[in-house]
Amino acid sequence: MTGKFFGGVLLIFLFVPTRLFANDFILPDKLPEHPRIYFTKQCEAEIKELMKTDEFLARQVEGLYQKAATFLEDQRENGTTIYVLPDNIRLLGQSWQLIERVTSFAFVYRMTGNQEYADAAIAEMLAVCRFKDWHPVHFLDTAEMAAGVALGYDWLYDDIPVEQRNEIREGLIKLGLNAGLDFYKNDRHWVPSASNWNEVCNNGMILAALAVGDEDRKTVDEVFDYAMKSIPFGLSVYAPEGTYPEGGNYWNYGTLASCMTIAAFHDVCKTDYGFLKSPGFEKTGDYFMGIIRPDFWYFNYSDCPDEALPNPAMFWLSKTFNRPDYAAWLRDFVTTKNFYQVRVEDSRQEDESFRHYDRYAVLRAVWYDPQAVGADFSDTPLAKICSGKQAIVVMRTAWKDQNAAYAGFKAGSNSAGHCHLDIGTFVYDVHGYRWAVDLGRDMASYRVPGDRWRIYRTNNRGHNTLLIDDKLQNIKADCQFTEYEAGQGDNIGRAVADITAAYAEQVTSAIRTVTLKKDGTLIVEDKIEGAVAPVRWGMITPATVEIDGKTATLVQDDKKVNAVIESDEVEKFETFSTKPVFDYEDQNLNYSMLGAVAVPKDGRIFIKVVLTP
Repeated sequence: MTGKFFGGVLLIFLFVPTRLFANDFILPDKLPEHPRIYFTKQCEAEIKELMKTDEFLARQVEGLYQKAATFLEDQRENGTTIYVLPDNIRLLGQSWQLIERVTSFAFVYRMTGNQEYADAAIAEMLAVCRFKDWHPVHFLDTAEMAAGVALGYDWLYDDIPVEQRNEIREGLIKLGLNAGLDFYKNDRHWVPSASNWNEVCNNGMILAALAVGDEDRKTVDEVFDYAMKSIPFGLSVYAPEGTYPEGGNYWNYGTLASCMTIAAFHDVCKTDYGFLKSPGFEKTGDYFMGIIRPDFWYFNYSDCPDEALPNPAMFWLSKTFNRPDYAAWLRDFVTTKNFYQVRVEDSRQEDESFRHYDRYAVLRAVWYDPQAVGADFSDTPLAKICSGKQAIVVMRTAWKDQNAAYAGFKAGSNSAGHCHLDIGTFVYDVHGYRWAVDLGRDMASYRVPGDRWRIYRTNNRGHNTLLIDDKLQNIKADCQFTEYEAGQGDNIGRAVADITAAYAEQVTSAIRTVTLKKDGTLIVEDKIEGAVAPVRWGMITPATVEIDGKTATLVQDDKKVNAVIESDEVEKFETFSTKPVFDYEDQNLNYSMLGAVAVPKDGRIFIKVVLTP
């Protein structure tokens, strides 16, 4: 396994045997008529019929109508998608905008027959197909642009005038497929990568190939052959049981792309080519449900923001693996967070957040699984250990209670893609608030990867773990859970992680245990041996903190959590600033760290912190 930075992102290359998958990677001689990818004529008819009796689907479709209308008005006032790199690195925001606009316009046209929406989608596709390129140096930009154009081309094929259709097809081949071939032939960057890049880039190439597959067969066959050899690398990240090493935000990105790829194979080629048997893929929906707290925010370890989105992949996984609980949970997510009214991002934004994360909202209608009606997920286990490159444990006191207690606890690796130096970190929620927070990603780490470990949010100074002698964790550390139990006595779950490797040459042993009780109490215990320097225990919180010796009261609005520290090596709780060193970092306003400094006795330290709602 090797890794390198590309475009400010650490790519991890994990070489896996392609023989795990089907060897007969042949594109059928004759492809189905357009539209053939996802939103077929049959799918269109089923949606129109089902929404007559299914209120959830009807409201989702109505939200898409409103979204498309907003985009149409914006296009009239400000024009089509333009070529701009706000951060001088990525065209990605424009690619996402193109996807969101074209899929919304095409969907609404097909559902209503309103020609304005077909014209608007065609105008968007023509505009980007006249770009000088789709910025292949940052190939996510190219792949995402190709995916959006491919779906619009396929969904509106019969309604695009021939001359314009030819121009769009030529642009898709020249700017998309040919650019992809350059990467494939030279085995560059994402092609052999076990990362979200591999999943997203291959998806864009496959959708483009399937969209024009009966019109430029030579190029398509070449792309198809290379892609089928590359796809297993991306799918390897799900082994052994679906845990995503890059965290929830990148699960949203990469897993949706892989589901789209396999779904497109099924629709067009009538086979999944064996990719559904990728180890762990069948269970990855369990991981996604687990890392989202009761009020639908992430356990946001690694480069992950805290706001979660209701990924349409959960509907597709529900249908594919006969897991109606996935569909019921996603339906509850959409309903609770009011994603019926699909949000519209500002298409004129110029910052680096590129907030078009919900660009495939249309797939929540196209892939909707009516098994969600009457299905339940409340019996899903309350605690789960997620093994893999980034091993985590998630625990909650209830599923259908937004005020339930929730805890996430991470062991894992300091060398996985998008990782932080955060081995041993935890989050804690109760009463509908997060009390122990992970600050999440800082975009500065994308701009200046050479400074990555200097940035507060990426190192252990800025996480809910130990800081020994003010030194960073070992960047090569890989730690696992040594004990795990669920539902024993008064415990929802209890997990023990040996985090010694994270503090190599700082201590001889470091063991962290996290327990969530059925009454919502969280207990964090640390046993350290071989320490020769002070150890700081820390927990970042947005709460107001009142300290009285070894006790502290945390307050958010009218809710409180009490903290008690039990340790002979600690004199008192303290608060520490979360302000970073550099001005270009996120300044972490309105946060502080509740902490304590332990001085070793004969090299030993024991710290026990009890958080009680």
